[in-house]
Order: sequence, then structure tokens, then C-alpha cells
Amino acid sequence: MMHRMLDALAILLFGVGLVRAQEPRNHSLATPGEVVPQAEKIFIVPAAVYEVERAAPYRPAAITTVDFRDSSSVPSNVSAEDFKEPRPTDGFRFWARGEYLLWRVTGAPVAVPLVTTNNPPAIGALNEPGTTVLFGAGSGPDVNFGKFSGGRVTIGAWLEDDHEYSLEATAFLLQRRGFLFSASTVGGGAQVVSIPFNATDPFNGNPAGESALNAGAAPSSATVYLASRLFGGELNETIHLWSTETFYWSTLLGFRYVGLREELTLTHSSHDAGNSGTLSVNDAYATRSQFYGGQLGTRFGMSVGRFGLETAVKVAVGSSSQVVNINGNTIVTNGAFGFANGTTIGGLFALPSNIGTTGHMVFAVVPELTFKASVALTPRIRSYVAYQGLYVSNAARPGNQIDRTINPNLNPFFVPPGNLVGTAAPLATTIRESSLWAQGLQVGLEIRY
Repeated sequence: MMHRMLDALAILLFGVGLVRAQEPRNHSLATPGEVVPQAEKIFIVPAAVYEVERAAPYRPAAITTVDFRDSSSVPSNVSAEDFKEPRPTDGFRFWARGEYLLWRVTGAPVAVPLVTTNNPPAIGALNEPGTTVLFGAGSGPDVNFGKFSGGRVTIGAWLEDDHEYSLEATAFLLQRRGFLFSASTVGGGAQVVSIPFNATDPFNGNPAGESALNAGAAPSSATVYLASRLFGGELNETIHLWSTETFYWSTLLGFRYVGLREELTLTHSSHDAGNSGTLSVNDAYATRSQFYGGQLGTRFGMSVGRFGLETAVKVAVGSSSQVVNINGNTIVTNGAFGFANGTTIGGLFALPSNIGTTGHMVFAVVPELTFKASVALTPRIRSYVAYQGLYVSNAARPGNQIDRTINPNLNPFFVPPGNLVGTAAPLATTIRESSLWAQGLQVGLEIRY
């Protein structure tokens, strides 16, 4: 019994000596990839030593250094875009806008006096004392069409994910607005209603020079109708130059189109009270101006919370295709004043010498200025109100195309058979141009998606 106790005590002292003699490891000096075992846990029981647990080795994590200047050092699952500050416009790719326009367009010019009046026996010629111009040059300002309603549609898209380049297409259309002037007389001893002209040659026993078309003592009327419509479109690539959470600045480069269609009709009607017949002399002028040009512009804006302000300036430079169509006729109904019913080519200012279509191309400039204020209704829907001004440097307008110097012998109705005697006038040789302003308010809604 004593012998076994001495053996156990010897084993115990030997084990304690081994534990105290083991040098501890310094884990803080481990290098990446080195396996550092933890200390073994030893339990000592009388007469025996048992190893019951060994901890898992410690492996420090490897540290990867990424240099985005060297693409070979960038892991496949890491992108420089992960560290890029997002732009304020991030979160949508496309947008669409719809606008209601309420604009005014420069009044229609009329370069000559068209309707006059005077007391008999005067005929309403411009060189007669007492003649008053009722419509046309000398009667007051240009024809005012009033306010035009219209609409505009815009669609756009960012061309890449970082929102630096975008493409935007826009089209607008104003309503067709008309203006009607009318003057009439009951005839007899009442004032006459006339259309004055300047004759190049004598006709039907009348001398050359200032004269006028009127019905004499018969009831008569003169009407002038003008109509106008403006429309256009543009396609631009926008380059996003700079932006913060509050401000942004971009430039654009593209193509612009502006179209203007107008017409003027002039009618003088003499009424035969005996048989209810009518003798009508009609002139019609229709013009079409189409601008095509390259465009350059810039936009600058700011946003604070839900509210935003934007200013845009654009300038387009190109050519204006201008076309003028002139037509005229004389119509007799119900055998008025003993004439046969029918239609004869030629009116008063529109005669065989200038009836037809004339066109040419001229240089033109179209600048545009916009001020806009907006509010975000939701993160993807904005409403806005804006003022916009558009200028067209060259346009053909019908009231400028009338030449009142005519040879009445060219009208086969008034001077049968209408053969040329003397000077051929008027001639359709020159298109007379003028500028155009269009400006007004617009209210719109923008949807981003």
C-alpha cells in the first residue's frame, strides 16, 4: 500500500515540472498564414494523465490592398462604382412631360391698305380727300390673334447608368387662330366700301394711277380673314457637366424645327338687289415657313427640398424654307348685274401674272429663353409652371406678299378677254420676310420612371 502511494506522488511531481517548464507563445507576433496552436489543456488525476481537448488553431485573416489605378489589383467582385457618390438624379432612367401652353404670337402684318371708305361720289381711292383706311396699313397696329392655346410633349432617357448623357425629343403645336374683319354698306347715298389699288395702265376708260374697286350705288361688303398656326420640334443630346445636391448645370446639342402656316383671304362682294345675285372678287395668299437648324444651349438649375428653379437658353442657326401660294378668282351667282354665272381666273391683286407658287431658302436664327419653377409631388412626379419666349428671325407672312400695283387688264372678267395690255403686274418675283415672336406661359407635369 505504501509503495503505491509513493509511485503516485512521484508521477504527480514529474507532471507539474513539465507544465511549469513549457514556454508560453506570443500570439501577437504571428504573421499572416502562420498556424498558432493554443496551449494544451491537461487534467491530472491520481495515478494517470489524460488529454481531453485540443483547441482549433488560430489563423489571422488576410488583408487585401486594392489600388483602383491598377485594374489588375481589383478583385472581380469589387467595382470603383461602389465607392462613387450617387448623383441627385439617380433612381430613374426615363422621363416624360406634358404641357399646356398659353401663348401670344406677333401680330400679322398687312403691308398695304386693303379696305377703305368715303362718301359718294368718291370711290375710296387713296388720293381722294376724305378717304379713310378701315383695314390694313394706315388703319392701326398689326392684326392681333389673341391668345393661342396649345400643347407640348417631351420624352427623354439617360443613355448610360452614370447619368452623364441623355437624349430628349420635344414637339409642340399651337391651335389655329383666325381673325375676321368685315365692313358693309347699304349702297345708295351711303358711304362706299372699297378696295384701293394702283393701276399701271388705263383700263375700261379709267386712267392709270390710284383707283378702287367698289359697287357704286349697290349694296356691298368687304371681308378679310387671316389665320395662323405655329408648331415645331427638337431633338437634343444633353451633357451633364456638373451637379451637387442643390445645383446642376448641363449643355445640349441638337436639331430644331419650327413651322409657321398662315393665310389671308380678301373678298369684295357686290349684291344685286334685283335678283339676289352676287359678284365676288376673291384673293387668297397662303404662306409656309419651315426652319431647320442645328442647336446649342445650356441649362442651369437648383433644387431645395421639393422645390426647384431652372433657366434654359438655346440658339438654333440654320435656314428657313419659305413658300408663298397666290390664288384668285371672280365668281358670279344668280346672274348678278346681268353677268353670266361662272368662275373666272383672277381676282384683284391675284392675277394671272402672279398666281402660282413661289419659294426660296434664307438664313435664319431661332433663339429661345425659358424660366421654370417646379415642385415635387412625389419622388417621381413633378409639376411646374414656366415662361418661354421664342424668336424666329425670318418668316414669310401673307400680309406682306400683297402687291397693290396691278394691271387690271389682266382680269378677263373686268376687261375681256384679259389679254395683257401694257405692263405685266404684279409679278411673283420676291418673297417679303419679317420676324416673329412667340411667348407665353406653360403648365406641365413630369413623370420619371
